[in-house]
Order: sequence, then structure tokens, then C-alpha cells
Amino acid sequence: MKVIIDTNVFVAGLIWSGKPSQVVSKWLSGEFELVLSAELLAEYVEVIERLSKNSELASHWQETLIKRATFVAVTQTVDVCRDPNDNFILALGLASSADYLISGDKDILSISDFPIKIVSPATFLLEVFRGH
Repeated sequence: MKVIIDTNVFVAGLIWSGKPSQVVSKWLSGEFELVLSAELLAEYVEVIERLSKNSELASHWQETLIKRATFVAVTQTVDVCRDPNDNFILALGLASSADYLISGDKDILSISDFPIKIVSPATFLLEVFRGH
């Protein structure tokens, strides 16, 4: 199963306990394939470094992601999100044929009629792992 985790969920999963943390743990234990683009990786690393103020932590996660995630080149653009800055993650979803896009962003979550299931961390855990 191919899954894209929006930056807000991934970073929250590293910092706090709760549903985002459970999603990241499921990925780390190999229960789904994390799909990234170079742009999404750069955003993850930038936000981890900015919030943690720890470049070593950001480098650690960058290396982990490079080793463990599946990278997809995004060659198309989409224009479906209220926030145009979020369209790149939707384009990644199409390019990768992802099964899920997990987000906590209301602009992304409000999108309907998109070929990829766009869900919150709680909904993903409920649908795929029966809430665990």
C-alpha cells in the first residue's frame, strides 16, 4: 500500500504522541510504503530543523527517509486545492498512484472527488488498521 504523509502529520508524529505518531510508527515498522518526492523530503527536513532547532535530528531523518521511502519524480501539476502551495503533494499522489494521502490540513482534507483517498491520521488508522 502506497501512502503519502503530509508534512504536518509526519512532523507531528515525530514530536508528539497520538494518531500522527501511530502513523509514523506504522511506516517505520514496514506496514506501508511511504512515497515522497524531492520537494516533500525538503519540506520535511526544513520543518523538522526549524521546529526542533536541531540540524543533526533533521539530518538523521533525512537519511532515514532517503533509505526507507520510495521516491517518485513528479512531472505533472494539478490545481485543485484552495491553497496553491499544497498542490504539489496532490501531484505526487497522482504521479505515484498512491492509495492514501494522510493530512491534517483542512484545505487538503476538504478536497473530494480526487483519485486518491485523502484522510486524517485517525481515519487512516481506523480504515486500514481498525484504529490501532
